[in-house]
Amino acid sequence: MQSKSMSAETDPEEDILRRFTKLKTAPLQGGGRAPHKYLLVLFAIGKCLKGEGRMMSYETVRKGLSPLLSRYAPHTKAIKPHLPFWHLANDGVWEIDRPDLVRGAERNRPVASTLAARFGGLTEPDHDVFSRNPDIAMRVVRGIMSAYFPRSLHDEILLTAGIEVDEDMRGHEPEDLFEKFEWNRRRVRDPAFRGKVVHAYENQCAVCRFSVRLDRKTIGLEAAHIRWHEQNGPPVVPNGLALCAIHHKLFDAGAFTISPEGFRVHVSSLTAGEGNDELLGRFDSKPLSFLPREKSSHPGEKHLLWHINNAYRGSPDGLV
Repeated sequence: MQSKSMSAETDPEEDILRRFTKLKTAPLQGGGRAPHKYLLVLFAIGKCLKGEGRMMSYETVRKGLSPLLSRYAPHTKAIKPHLPFWHLANDGVWEIDRPDLVRGAERNRPVASTLAARFGGLTEPDHDVFSRNPDIAMRVVRGIMSAYFPRSLHDEILLTAGIEVDEDMRGHEPEDLFEKFEWNRRRVRDPAFRGKVVHAYENQCAVCRFSVRLDRKTIGLEAAHIRWHEQNGPPVVPNGLALCAIHHKLFDAGAFTISPEGFRVHVSSLTAGEGNDELLGRFDSKPLSFLPREKSSHPGEKHLLWHINNAYRGSPDGLV
């Protein structure tokens, strides 16, 4: 399978960037986000940048992609890496050897067991471009990350996908971490969002009431989007929570969520380790420690439902 042909007027680099960041994705049941194909692309680019072979066995993909799906796709009881492995081939950036041997192929419903003997990988032209020009590969990575995942998760997603970034660049803003390109469709952030949210929460974390100041300036307090900015979350106070840096990272990662009924904290059963009880467990099933005085600034129900269904790493039962 070859990449889609380009018109004479199309810049090759712009074409590859657009194709890899505008994949065909159908929303999950209930309208949830579906980053599965993008996570597979990140995994494949990671392999390419390490100089590994283009075509990979389904078992290799399954082992590498499953942790990405488990951690960064909406929570489900069953992880199904065979679906992006199969469906990404419809986008012209991925191919599978002998797809005619896959049971259910004619109905576009592949049976996982029949994919076990198959190999898949980026198309040869695209793989060659990434191999020869790692900068272009990283621009694709940059586009995917900035369009579909919150900044707080970028470092760990890259690490899980096997994409190595220099240690001294970790934690930097995406504009510094990856080369900027003008066509990227990411939405510009509202610089006033943080100030409005932090002011509404009176300069304290909604979960733990952290409010340390240094020279009269609040430090370590951030404005978290409930519905991610990357998923069209609006820059309005009802879509924000003032959270300390730790609870912001935990919230984006889905370690906990907030129920619309009573604004109660619900901690995922997947959390564990030293500090878990102190930082999360003691807040489980309890209302937020602080809410804005104006009810119009309270977390919006539709935004909370989005987080429960798309970011929370636990069951939504009883929360929606």
